[in-house]
Amino acid sequence: MSRNKKLEEVSRESGVEPQTILEFIHQEWIVPVEPGIAEGFDDEDVARTRLIHELRDDFGVNDEGIEIILHLLDEIYALHFHKEP
Repeated sequence: MSRNKKLEEVSRESGVEPQTILEFIHQEWIVPVEPGIAEGFDDEDVARTRLIHELRDDFGVNDEGIEIILHLLDEIYALHFHKEP
């Protein structure tokens, strides 16, 4: 998977303002390849950005709740792709 999207592309594709995405990076909810210049995102980062935005704005989930939800989703993802057939 190529991680070559820039902040502006993630913003356009997710519908989330760049400043909000920078906040998500600061919270370490999304982690670009080059954090200092906010570059190196992929489609998964776009989806994660959209999810975080929806959790906050549509469902009123606070930062602690988002942290827990993202952790659980990451655990499920890891289990799904590391299970034996």
